[in-house]
Amino acid sequence: MNRTRTYILFALAGIVVGGALPALLYGFASRSMTNGMIMGIAIAVTLAYLDLEILARRLRRIPFLSALVVRTTLQIAVVVFYAVFFELGLRMIRDGSSLLQAYREPSTQQFLFGGDLLYIVVYALTAAFLINMIRQMSRMLGQNVLINMVIGRYARPIEEERIFMFLDLDASTTLAERLGNIRFHELIDDYIFDITPAIVESRGEIYQYVGDEIVVTWKLDSHHRSTGNCLECFFRICRIMDELSPKYLQKYGMVPGFKAGMHCGTVIAGQIGDVKQEIVFQGDVVNTSSRIKEKCHSLGAIILVSRELLDALPMERLPYHADRVGSFLLKGKEHEVELYSVAAA
Repeated sequence: MNRTRTYILFALAGIVVGGALPALLYGFASRSMTNGMIMGIAIAVTLAYLDLEILARRLRRIPFLSALVVRTTLQIAVVVFYAVFFELGLRMIRDGSSLLQAYREPSTQQFLFGGDLLYIVVYALTAAFLINMIRQMSRMLGQNVLINMVIGRYARPIEEERIFMFLDLDASTTLAERLGNIRFHELIDDYIFDITPAIVESRGEIYQYVGDEIVVTWKLDSHHRSTGNCLECFFRICRIMDELSPKYLQKYGMVPGFKAGMHCGTVIAGQIGDVKQEIVFQGDVVNTSSRIKEKCHSLGAIILVSRELLDALPMERLPYHADRVGSFLLKGKEHEVELYSVAAA
């Protein structure tokens, strides 16, 4: 679903960007504007494919500036290819001419060498650089953080109802000693990269990376109800790691295990910092979620959720069942928290 949404967003951006230049040069009523929109869609969908299927994994470990240059260069190459392809193709269709005849047409020569193609390249270069810069900054800051900072959503602290999941690798100290620091870092990097699609597809927001721990959050609706995406996220991660187990066995000699603790409730969300700004969530809910995750180790569970979260989930419509584990006095808490393990139905 998330990939489909990404392709749609790219296509919409292609319509806007592809139609803007002809509109500026020739007016809104021109046929060139329609052709520009069609070409913009083709370019945008191609770029989306390159970004999602090819560049995402290959560029994730190279420096910010290098990734920016590589993306921009490839995007300009795609723009030039489609611009020439559309110019020659439309002329061949309209005039019934061959490729060589279409190329030799004075109007084609004017387009290729008289400045029109150069305008398109400069325009595309500017647009690609700005879009890539924004996207890279957004990736560095985190999901929705850049736009929330720009619009000032959390300039003043506000209360929100949220779900938190603390996802932690098993036996990370032992793994670090066995693999060594560099290899252990590579393992965590691969692990986070591989499970991120499950988080994004389940509408989760990655709040923090804390060592080998990932903190993911979801908003509850105005009635304190959840769609169940948080549970779907965890079990998607399970399926992904099961499918990728041969890769991890071959590369690291083991498949990383993990545990998760989930809780929900009211938090204070706000922007803090000066030279380094962040959007942070504060409140007992965050701490309790972490304590629930820690309880997984002593209880031998892979996932534990609080009673409060279960009450917010539409369990009757979800393909999961919950079993009561017990009530426990977690570290730092004055009252016991009722915990449940969850499994696929």
